[in-house]
Amino acid sequence: MAPCPCGSGKRYKHCCGAAAVQGSSSPASLLPPHADLERAMALHQAGQIDDAERLYRELLTHTPEHATARHYLGVCHYQRGQLPEAAIEISSALRSNPAEPMALNNLGLVYKAQGDNAAAGQCFTHAIEQDPHSAVALTNRGLLLLESGRTEEAIRDCAAAAEYAPTLAETHNNLAKALVAVRRIVEAEAAWARAVAANPDLAEAHFNRAEVLVELRRFEAAIESYRCAEALNPAMPWLAGGLMHAQMHACDWTDFASHEAKILAAVDRGDKAIKPLPLIALRSTMAQQQRCARAIISEKFAGHHRRPVIANHRHDRLRIAYLSADFRTHPTSQLIAGLIEHHDRARFEVLGVYVGPPQQDEWRARMERAFDRFFDFHGNSDEAIATALQSLEIDILIDLMGHTHMARHGVLAARIAPVQANYLGYPGTAGAPFVDYIIADPVLIEPDDRDYYDEKIVTLPYTYQPNDDKRELPGAPGSRTDHGLPAEGFVFCCFNNSFKITPVEFDIWMRLLQQIEGSVLWLLQPTEVAERNLRRETAARGVDASRLCFAPRLSSLATHFGRHRHADLFLDTFNYNAHTTASDALWSGLPVLTCRGDTFASRVAASLLGAIGLPELVTTSIAAYEARARELATDATQLRGIRDKLHRHRDSHPLFDIARFTRHIESAYVAMHQRAVAGLAPDHIAVTA
Repeated sequence: MAPCPCGSGKRYKHCCGAAAVQGSSSPASLLPPHADLERAMALHQAGQIDDAERLYRELLTHTPEHATARHYLGVCHYQRGQLPEAAIEISSALRSNPAEPMALNNLGLVYKAQGDNAAAGQCFTHAIEQDPHSAVALTNRGLLLLESGRTEEAIRDCAAAAEYAPTLAETHNNLAKALVAVRRIVEAEAAWARAVAANPDLAEAHFNRAEVLVELRRFEAAIESYRCAEALNPAMPWLAGGLMHAQMHACDWTDFASHEAKILAAVDRGDKAIKPLPLIALRSTMAQQQRCARAIISEKFAGHHRRPVIANHRHDRLRIAYLSADFRTHPTSQLIAGLIEHHDRARFEVLGVYVGPPQQDEWRARMERAFDRFFDFHGNSDEAIATALQSLEIDILIDLMGHTHMARHGVLAARIAPVQANYLGYPGTAGAPFVDYIIADPVLIEPDDRDYYDEKIVTLPYTYQPNDDKRELPGAPGSRTDHGLPAEGFVFCCFNNSFKITPVEFDIWMRLLQQIEGSVLWLLQPTEVAERNLRRETAARGVDASRLCFAPRLSSLATHFGRHRHADLFLDTFNYNAHTTASDALWSGLPVLTCRGDTFASRVAASLLGAIGLPELVTTSIAAYEARARELATDATQLRGIRDKLHRHRDSHPLFDIARFTRHIESAYVAMHQRAVAGLAPDHIAVTA
């Protein structure tokens, strides 16, 4: 049966068609009921469009002024994609009855499909004026407002639609989409909960609710919602990967290897199985990560070209804009604040473009102060942001998000700057023709890796990661028992997020606990379900679950850095290394042991260790990683020597020298810009130390 053309998402017989048959909103009163019309409507509702159209035309042959028949003849054209014909017929029906709200709504949909959003908005507004309680017209106008970046107005319309049609799941579904646009995710989750309560068979709502539940760290509920969507539509794009990612957050490793293999095979086939960020946490290759990134970009931005018209704005200073949703309490700000503050203001004007939630905190305040100009575009559409930025004459746009969950590739797709680069927030290729460069270092991307990146590579010396020179010093550590640790015994530590841990690492960690008497594993406090699952996995490997210790999340960085002193060795994860977490540990004086992998995300810790002069903590195989961890845990003299070396190198090596780092990345910016001004295509750039 055909979907209703009104845009509600309902099957036809439950929406416009039903209303017309019942006479509640149709102009049937213009003419006496007609048996042919009733038969045509019934066929239309049953999805038999050809037969319905034939009867509509026969009726109009005898009664050309029959507005209802002409309206729904136009609907037939709309459903076939014959938009000019649809507009002619529905407009003709409205000349007979200009106050018919459903015909106004449907004409608005035709205009929207033709790309005339202004005319569409007028039609939806006229429909609402005729019937202020028209949920479909309110929803359609709300979605149009949402696309144009007028999110608060969109929310009002969608909320009114949900109020007037509380049993129509699609009204709640659309309200939730509008709420997500302004990052009101708690309210969005509640709206999707109402949507699935109204219609448990709406797979889209189950899936969208699951995505938001992951953001809210309600992983058990997210897994349940993903499974509901899976039962209704197992082929839904991105579902399999979303479900596995939620399970990884929950440390639910049931059939882990099998699920991982299936998802990677789906990526190899080109299926839309998993989004780029969750894929990085699996044992994926650079080729798979590129294929996945390209898939999500091509779905949204097909037809965009790499090179814009070259624009030489001839500013006295090079104008750099940093785009991020994370200029607030977030690892991105904690890393990059010092870089922004150290930019040479005689040569560079630095703009901050914020697209995250409306959050005010000390990091947000610091970032606002750090930039020459700061623009808050939270809740605005990509199109609205791009339009606003066009007038700023930006020379280089730096995207600090990539494929993270608040990604704004639509802003970059508008080509608002002659040079656009992918940096820091996402450890992999954007897979987009409108992103010119990715900023990396010699460890992260080797020359033989370049084919797996759609960007040209900017290679900084030492490391790609900036580190804040105002980073707090480690505070008083207190006692081990203050942090839930035993008074004696070796402390293995990993403060990475739980989704980065896989059974491969955990097997090694448990063997180390078995071999090193009295040792414990100290992890960052996960959710309750993840802790429960980790303790179960520990016991299943023959280790007393009490040897797992958990460090609660702290708001004070100084206190967090201080407690690192009670750990003896940080054990890195493999597929998705410690990034900010690794530099936190090194700043605190805690050695980090890593296994250098084959992808950007799996080489970050190796990059950081190289920049602080500790290559002896970088292994190149899982077996070597395990052997090295055991060696260091049983050789106190060697480990103490490494800690002393780390202490000496912290102030002398490049990792925490933000002034030197800033000069390097500024050299990269100048080189990128010079190529653009000269009319040259992007090319690989290596910055000399």
